[in-house]
Amino acid sequence: HATAAHFKCKGIICHAFFTVYRADHVCWYCSVSYFLKSFNPAISREDLVILMGSCSIGFAVAMGIVAFAMFKKKVEKISLSDGSISEKLAAYRASTIIRWAMLELPALFMIIFFLLTGYYMLLVGVAVWFLLFYFTKPTIAKVAQELRISEEEVM
Repeated sequence: HATAAHFKCKGIICHAFFTVYRADHVCWYCSVSYFLKSFNPAISREDLVILMGSCSIGFAVAMGIVAFAMFKKKVEKISLSDGSISEKLAAYRASTIIRWAMLELPALFMIIFFLLTGYYMLLVGVAVWFLLFYFTKPTIAKVAQELRISEEEVM
């Protein structure tokens, strides 16, 4: 049987894990930043900036294609399932969150590469990329159409 102390201990462990996890990312970012700032590459800085910018934009496009394809496949499976409306809506919400997470990752890379290089076109890429979040927000009509249910059932 789980006791209150058991749940408190689990909460402390989870909090400690995520604190270490975040600290690890900060250390990783700082070490990569230091390495790239102090590194004397064989290619010029301008070429490095163009290479990092091109790679991050290419990664964003690839992740966008994968995110939308996975979302479409998942929604098709949800709409054909025999579950209740609440189960379908919960699965749709999960699929939407996964798609947004997959779209967020390239934006974070572009921001990190901007901080490392100062290449402002990456910020333009981030702004355009975040427009996808606006255009992919679920509305009642869009959810009803994608799940093949009525708008009244969504509400």
